[in-house]
Amino acid sequence: GTSSLGDAAGLDAGPHGKRKAAGRLRVVSARGATVREGVPIESQTLGTIPFGTEVEFDATDTARAPPHTHGVVDVVRYHIPALQPGCPTGGWISHAGRRRVDQYPIVQIIDGDKGAGVAGTSLGAAAGGADGLAK
Repeated sequence: GTSSLGDAAGLDAGPHGKRKAAGRLRVVSARGATVREGVPIESQTLGTIPFGTEVEFDATDTARAPPHTHGVVDVVRYHIPALQPGCPTGGWISHAGRRRVDQYPIVQIIDGDKGAGVAGTSLGAAAGGADGLAK
């Protein structure tokens, strides 16, 4: 294909290091969690899962910060299957904000597969995240 990003919905190991995982997340950002078509943060927005909503995930991956951008960091992403609350199409959501100076928590793992590699990830300070990236 023409895309080097791989199949966003596929669960096979791809160029981003996609891994099968299983668990539940709770959206803890007041702005909700933006659902995107693919792992890259720049991929098409599909919707928003509201604050307090719990959803299942079935894979993890990492959205890499562009090499020429110093103000953003790599972000752990979760694949949300279709037909979840607030996420009828399925897609990818972020663990935290990607701005280096404001890595506010977006979701909290409430039940996770240790194989996901992020179950023990610190969420950092919950305060001050309201002014992060709109995307």
